[in-house]
Amino acid sequence: MPRVYPVRTVLVQRIRERRLNFEEFCEQLEVFARENNEVGTLSTRHVQRLAAGRSTSEQLRPATARLLERFF
Repeated sequence: MPRVYPVRTVLVQRIRERRLNFEEFCEQLEVFARENNEVGTLSTRHVQRLAAGRSTSEQLRPATARLLERFF
């Protein structure tokens, strides 16, 4: 049975609602960005830091924050 970790951030909750892992989420976000002419990017490692609460949304570049807002 897979381990289920507690949700620490809204980002993790939203990713889980879509039934994605962090790599799949980054891939979908990249496709979404290309299709919508957004310049923001997010690596798997960066998503892991955000999900763990080690980085905050205030530390994101404006383009990346805008990309996440539009994606969700």
